[in-house]
Amino acid sequence: MVGYSSIPHVAILAMKNGRNLNRKKRRMKMNDENRMITIDGKEYNFEELEDNQKAMVNHVASLNSKTAQARFDLDQLVVAQDAFTKMLVASVNETQSKTDSGE
Repeated sequence: MVGYSSIPHVAILAMKNGRNLNRKKRRMKMNDENRMITIDGKEYNFEELEDNQKAMVNHVASLNSKTAQARFDLDQLVVAQDAFTKMLVASVNETQSKTDSGE
């Protein structure tokens, strides 16, 4: 199993005229030639990568998106689990109170 610390940092940036468009959260379709990839602090032009490297970049981008979505979904599940646990405890305590008071 690969530990997180052994995975190199890869940043995928949409660049145009030297400006990082990701910072402004713009939704813009960029040509491949404008995409810069940063791996361990060194920038690479996406268009200059080999086809298998481009495919791996696309996999990394897709997995980054899926990981973010999974974390979001997990946050929702944890909150829902907590809410249902609290409702169950309250319901059991209420039933127990009624039983103890002879209702």
